[in-house]
Amino acid sequence: MSTNATTLPRPLRILLGGATGTGKSTTLARVFELGNQELASAKEPKVHQPLKYGSDLIMHDSEGFQSGVDDELKIFRHFVLDRCQAVDFKDRVHLIWFFVALNTPRPITSGAQKIFELALEMRIPILVVFTKWRALEALVRGRMTNVVSTLSPDAAAEEVKQKTISDFKVHILPQLAPLGARPPYIVLHDEDGT
Repeated sequence: MSTNATTLPRPLRILLGGATGTGKSTTLARVFELGNQELASAKEPKVHQPLKYGSDLIMHDSEGFQSGVDDELKIFRHFVLDRCQAVDFKDRVHLIWFFVALNTPRPITSGAQKIFELALEMRIPILVVFTKWRALEALVRGRMTNVVSTLSPDAAAEEVKQKTISDFKVHILPQLAPLGARPPYIVLHDEDGT
């Protein structure tokens, strides 16, 4: 029997990136049930402190990028370039999870665009992880105050939901165009807005 399945490298090495406050460490801690002590920073940049999850997964949680500060972006870029030159394939970065918070009018920053370009240049698959969906809904609700005030609570909630989905598809997803026609992404939303 023949299959077209691709065998993933073991261990799979995933690099997490994104702006400060996008939920990288929070998501990592929740998904992999890690405690705060496992995510604590040491003297070297956090990205160089691998977090092992069993024998099949290694995560590298980078420092968050801050607007106007290029230090974290440089560390991220240097880490990726170093790992791409690794002789042993298991030591390379196999996937980037790039976190984007939706609680701002311009969620895809110039720093994000630079990471997208780097991932394409180095041929590293990238998964965009959108967080803070509830905050995006709140931004949309704020712009729709006149409309939702005339509706029942259920109708208003549905109107805001549909408008949020529409805005996301029309204004945010097209910014992922550098990643290809159908870039992979997921949207996380939890009770606390992550």
